[in-house]
Amino acid sequence: MKHPNITKELLEKLYSTDLLSGRNIAKQLNVNFKTVYRYLKFYKISIKYNRNMQGKNNPFFGKNHSRQVIKESRERNIGKMYYTETLTKDVLIDLYEKQEIKAENIAKQFNVDIKTIWRYLRKYNIHVKRTGNYFKGDKNPAWIDGRSYLPYSSEFSDILKLKIRTRDNFECQNCGITEEENLIIKGRNLDVHHIDYIKEHCDEHNLITLCRQCNIRANLDRDYWQQFYKDKIASIYINCK
Repeated sequence: MKHPNITKELLEKLYSTDLLSGRNIAKQLNVNFKTVYRYLKFYKISIKYNRNMQGKNNPFFGKNHSRQVIKESRERNIGKMYYTETLTKDVLIDLYEKQEIKAENIAKQFNVDIKTIWRYLRKYNIHVKRTGNYFKGDKNPAWIDGRSYLPYSSEFSDILKLKIRTRDNFECQNCGITEEENLIIKGRNLDVHHIDYIKEHCDEHNLITLCRQCNIRANLDRDYWQQFYKDKIASIYINCK
């Protein structure tokens, strides 16, 4: 064992005789509390679980909270709702399905964790909208006019893509990952991105090498990324002169 100083006799004294908790023993011995329980099991010392802290074994047995503590507890709970009375099936159907309010916004409205909302949706067999379906098509904030569904131009060939990747030294022009690294990690070549998002525009000044992650990221805040990569292309051709 890694801790020869943690002997069976020491643990029996601290845990069984002095009735220290596993965490307190861990602090005293400067080890992780999991180490203490591992040694208790190793030495076959009976572990006290919470159920053994009932009745007179509980340190709070026979004690009452002060009026001040009770008052503060009540004040903390003011405004909190009893979920089973407020998060009814009819309420969730109205908010989540009819008004199409997001689960996180419902959670804020009821001052509960979002996991509570998911739990009640499942409890009431209310269909949970997954992100993939909820943001498809014109519901997606990045939607423009459906141009992503258009086929690529015949000019956008493997030869042209290889030419662009060669010009860019086989590196993502945003994060800098190389094609060799990308092949090892992702098992694929780097992508070639249309800077103006129009697939028919296959001029070399409109094409740039990106990894898949940076290519996907470019679909959000398109105005920013379009200008960013225009400037990047301009600097590439200036350095080539």
